[in-house]
Amino acid sequence: MKGFLFFLAVGTIIFVAQTTLLAAPGLQVFRYDLFIPFVVFMALYQPVHVGLSLAILFGFVMDVFSGGVFGLFLFTYFWFFCLIRAGLEFLDLQNSILETVLVLLGVLAENLIVIFFLSFFGREDGIRFWALQNVVVQVFVAGVTAPLIFLTFSKSGKRARKSQRDFGLTIDE
Repeated sequence: MKGFLFFLAVGTIIFVAQTTLLAAPGLQVFRYDLFIPFVVFMALYQPVHVGLSLAILFGFVMDVFSGGVFGLFLFTYFWFFCLIRAGLEFLDLQNSILETVLVLLGVLAENLIVIFFLSFFGREDGIRFWALQNVVVQVFVAGVTAPLIFLTFSKSGKRARKSQRDFGLTIDE
């Protein structure tokens, strides 16, 4: 329960920031889905029951409030979480370079899924230009910001655990 409530609050802050502050028209090209680093962090460093439940919850919340194809975020977050957890069985994915690579792959995969849905439903007018422009910019921005986001997640998680110890709260591992 220690991590669930803390990361529920972190996810809520990400949701509010992504849907209000970062939804300005000038930022649309630069903005990638900030839940991708969140899901990667949950898959790498949190227990399965905490990370998967938060990935599903925020995937559903994003589907409800995004106005896009329903199920896109839930599908993406769920399978991305599961693939990372499966990869942990065979590879050591818990280092800063691979964290960034996983975020880049997540941003790229989510954009490819969106492009597929747009192409599938017949909206091919300008998709190639939009896709090239947005995908390249979003992957670049994700590569620059992902290490900072992971640093923030890990530092704030350590600070939350320290605060719990200082107040005498038990910490279940």
